This record gives sequence, structure tokens and C-alpha cells, in this order.
Amino acid sequence: MSEKLKVEPAQLGGAGEYVLRLGDNARSAVELASAHTKADSGDFKGLMALLRGPVDSLASATQRRQRPVVDALVGTGNELKQNAWDYQSQDRSNAVSLGHTTFGGPTGMAVESFPGSESYGAPTPVDVAAPPHSDVDFRGLIDETMGFVGEVDGKIQSLIGWSPVQSALEPIAGNWAALRTIGQTYGKAGTALGTVGDGLSDVRGRLDPHWDGRAAVAFGDYATDLARGLEWEAATGRLVQQGLELAADKIEEAVKRVLVLLKDSLAKFVDFHDVSGTIHTVLKLIPGLGTKKTIEQVTLIIQDIYKTVDFMLTDVKRAVESVEEFLRFVEDPVGYVGDKSSSAVDEKLAPFKKNIDDARQSAQNTRDFLTVADVDSSRDMPHQRYEAGFGNDPWEDAP
Repeated sequence: MSEKLKVEPAQLGGAGEYVLRLGDNARSAVELASAHTKADSGDFKGLMALLRGPVDSLASATQRRQRPVVDALVGTGNELKQNAWDYQSQDRSNAVSLGHTTFGGPTGMAVESFPGSESYGAPTPVDVAAPPHSDVDFRGLIDETMGFVGEVDGKIQSLIGWSPVQSALEPIAGNWAALRTIGQTYGKAGTALGTVGDGLSDVRGRLDPHWDGRAAVAFGDYATDLARGLEWEAATGRLVQQGLELAADKIEEAVKRVLVLLKDSLAKFVDFHDVSGTIHTVLKLIPGLGTKKTIEQVTLIIQDIYKTVDFMLTDVKRAVESVEEFLRFVEDPVGYVGDKSSSAVDEKLAPFKKNIDDARQSAQNTRDFLTVADVDSSRDMPHQRYEAGFGNDPWEDAP
């Protein structure tokens, strides 16, 4: 059964103003992600080097995918306001209504507010404050893990010219705090876009009783596809955050275990059982060994540590590689899936899902994985503004 044209221009005018404000919120979220998700080469060392390329590629791909959504929302808000003027004119030639429109600019047009527009209120605020950049407190971590034995490292460094702690950590440690910061950025930007999508669904539902016809049905379909795409972005942002936090946790865990092993090895290397038990006495023992002997002993210690922790580093690398695989999926979900079967995709992403579930199993995670697996939501997300059509199109009944 066809849907006859029915429209209340004041409702379209109010909906248009609301969607414009949604576009402003989306812009803030996209700019947050654009400015704070690149990998700093100074941070991405050791095991983190595995993630530097995927992190940078994801940042670029996310910007390409999300930025057009801002113009789509702003353009759609102006289109709805334009529709209000068009319908109010009672003139299908649009000669009167076009007088309220200025063409040009990034979204193609700007439209005057329609007199007497229904107020749709203000969209839900979004939190788009950038997470602060932070550095790992290595000194605090060494003191916490090694106690006063960590002070021996400085004495050995002054004697032989290099630090046992730095040498032991170099293959592992970057500034894993940066992973958490980038993850938080994706989480906040994604949540903000999800909130925008909720607002778009809300305005679609509120406008629906006041607008019928072909153009109204087309707007309903458009808003549904865009809201689904924004929810995909939200779920993706939350899972990327958890993935990068997982990688940071695993690297920190590896560092702590290496420090404990180094502490135990140094304790055997130097006699800490002096009667006085003071650090000063401990430090006096080292030079007596001689520079050459100390170098030999410390080199053997570090070699032995990596023989001992090799299995552990393999496990950590696997966890980091599972995060890397997920980032590659998110970078280009449609291309990643390609002609693969769903079971093949599930198999490649299974290690990441297991690691996330092991770290924090929750109902939200379950929902997010289901959302992200629906690649069509990302593929079908509109990147152009809604258009009611031209000529007689906006006045057509729905078939």
C-alpha cells in the first residue's frame, strides 16, 4: 500500500537544525581521532615495533572512512532545512524556497533557519577531550620490581659503560603507555560517534509521524544506514582500545618478569649478604671484580635471561600479533573479508577475541564483536548527504 505525501515543514526545519548539531559533534570526534592516533617512532620500540605500521595505517584509514561522515551529516541537516522551505512554498518550482539557500562551501550549501521550526532540543553531549600523553615510569617500575638491587645497575654502568637493565629491556620495551593513550582515543572517538548515531536514530523516529511520502521513506533508510555505520565505528573503537591496552599489559608483564630475573641473577653475581646489609657495602664489591670480569658476567646474565624467557616472549608476541591482525581487519573490513568465508575470517580473528575475552569478558564485548563482524554496516554507511530529490521527487507518494 502506498504512503501518501504528508509533511509538516516546521518539523523538518527543527530536525535539520538538530542534525547540523550532530554533525558538529561528529566533527569533534573525527578530529580527536585524527590528531591523536598516529604512532610516535620514539615510543614504538622493542615488541611495540610490530604495531607501528598497523597503528599508522589504521589511523589513516580511519580518517578516510570517518571524515566524509561529517560532511554527510552537515549536508543532511541543511537538506532537511531546505526541504522545509520547499514544502512551505507550496510551489514545486522551488523559486521561492531557493532564496533562502547559499551554495558553496564544503557541504555544498547553507540554509537559513525555517521560521517556527519545532525545537528538537540539544543532542547528547560527547566527551572528546584528548587523553594526555604519558610515559612509562621505568625508574619507578625498576624500584618496585628490583628494590635496592636496581641501584647496582647504575654502578655497573659507570664501570663498564652500559646498563644491564637497559640491555635486558631493549628488545622488549617501548613506551607502552602510548598504546593505552592511542587506545583511549579510539574508545572516546568511537563512543562519541555512537552517540551521534543514537541521536540520528532518535531524530528519525521523532520526524517519522510528521513526514510521509517517497522522500520521507528515503530519509528513514538513509538515517538507518548511517546510524548502523556509526554504531559499527563505536564498537570498533571500544575493541581497538581493549586490543591496544592488552598489548600494553602484555609488554609490561614481560618487562616485569625480565626485571625479576635480572634481579635474581644480579643477586647471585654480587654477594648481598654482608653483615651491614647496606647498599654502600654492596656497591663496593663490584669494582673488585674488574671491568673485564664484570662485562663477561653481566653478558652471561643477559644471555641466560633470554634463554629463560624465550617461551614467555613468544607468548607475548602472539598476543601482540593478534592485536595487529585485528587492526588490519579494522583498517579495511570489506577488503579484509573479500571472498573469504565467514569461518575463515573468524579463524584469523579468533586469537584476538580469545585474548580480549580472557582479559575482560563482558556482555558489551559480546555485542561489540557481533556488531564489528557485520561488515555490511561499515560498507553501507553513507558518505554523501541525504537528498530528497529534484523537481517533483520530494512531492511523490511512496510506492
